[in-house]
Amino acid sequence: MKNKVLIVTVAVLVLCLTSAFAGSTRKIGTAGAQELRIPIGSRGTAMGGAVSASAYGLEAIFWNPAGVARIEGTEAMFTHLPYIADIDVNFGAIGTTIEDFGTIAAAAKVVSIGSIEQTTEDAPEGNGRFFNPTLAVIGVTYSRYLTTNTTFGVTANLITENIFEVSATGFSLDFGVQYDPRWKGVKMGIAIKNLGPDMRFSGAGFERSFEEAGFRDVFLEAATFELPTNINIGLSYDFINQDRSRAQLNANFVS
Repeated sequence: MKNKVLIVTVAVLVLCLTSAFAGSTRKIGTAGAQELRIPIGSRGTAMGGAVSASAYGLEAIFWNPAGVARIEGTEAMFTHLPYIADIDVNFGAIGTTIEDFGTIAAAAKVVSIGSIEQTTEDAPEGNGRFFNPTLAVIGVTYSRYLTTNTTFGVTANLITENIFEVSATGFSLDFGVQYDPRWKGVKMGIAIKNLGPDMRFSGAGFERSFEEAGFRDVFLEAATFELPTNINIGLSYDFINQDRSRAQLNANFVS
């Protein structure tokens, strides 16, 4: 009997982690700055991102900046993530609460692609020259309680991408609201992430000299690319919250 109860409990908890996705499939693969989408924090990642309504602390900088207001005192966070294809993702953040003002936090995410050998038309197998692409997101977050039940947060991000002899710089904003009606454990949250202008690569890597044109220098112009903007609407429900026992259902809609 105990085994059956355990199996049912585990099955229910697995089903309680839900994310729904919506959007045009025609736009898949058209956005850049994908480092903005790499998740931060073990809790939100393990829950499939279904934490828009329940994210708190410095992890909330990524999921919903409104949750940063729930920091008490000063908090610091450092993570290292061995990502796919030998990519390293390092994240560091610090935040503090200022009385009668709100909570301020600063964060930096650095994605190191690793060493890549340059290939050219004349040396398609590599010419012995190596480069190290680096992608970085540096942000500042401000969050506070609007009422005893509502928190609001905004994050401003500076985005930089350096790949060999070209680079791109951009700017994005994240907005979030969390609402706790203090009614039967229900919480709601909404976050708009990665909202900003298009980015474009430029640099010496786009300069070419063609013999057919009398060794005339040609400067290529890269196309612009969009940021991976999305909106998250979340719902959280504590259906068990007694003493040290707690079970929570989280759902998230992403467009």
